[in-house]
Amino acid sequence: GCGDGRALIRAVEASGCRALGVELDEAVLGRARDAVAELRAEVRDRIKLRLGDVFHVAALWAEGLEEIPTCVLLYMLPECLARLGPLLEPLLLEHGASVCALKWEIPGLQRFEAAAGRGWRVYRADQHML
Repeated sequence: GCGDGRALIRAVEASGCRALGVELDEAVLGRARDAVAELRAEVRDRIKLRLGDVFHVAALWAEGLEEIPTCVLLYMLPECLARLGPLLEPLLLEHGASVCALKWEIPGLQRFEAAAGRGWRVYRADQHML
């Protein structure tokens, strides 16, 4: 999930992107809401937080029932990343989204790996894949 929102906040502050944080744990989501509430309006207004399951949200993306993100930031255990990978592939191929995974690689998406650093990987489809 989005945890306490720190990564979302940094991403929005650094890039100006819009962010959706999805978190299963209501108490943790409460900490994220508190952190977002303290932000300047121009940052705060670019962040949405939702109590829920990222697998459900990813399925909605696949069905076109939820706004498609341009970037997905994940900090999840390897088992969850393995389950989520097939749901993310259409975002890469059909919508040109980027996926950033912290700590672990996403099994099955290695061919999309565009960059890697200490503890993170970015996945993107090259133009010829789109």
